[in-house]
Amino acid sequence: MSNSTAGGSSFLATAINNTAAALTGAAIEEVKRRMDIRTEWTGIGVEWIRSILGKKEWRVPCVDVLIRL
Repeated sequence: MSNSTAGGSSFLATAINNTAAALTGAAIEEVKRRMDIRTEWTGIGVEWIRSILGKKEWRVPCVDVLIRL
């Protein structure tokens, strides 16, 4: 293979690789954008749980986790 052919194929491989990386990045960003459709948490609706349970936090001793409402 001549030097100019090797340089051309290297340029082509780099262009294809960069294009694939850009398309993959755009696809990932689009999936993230579509999955980010969520409602904001306002805290409405939790007060009845607090009133029924009587406490606002509990500790799970075996895993040392504190659960807060």
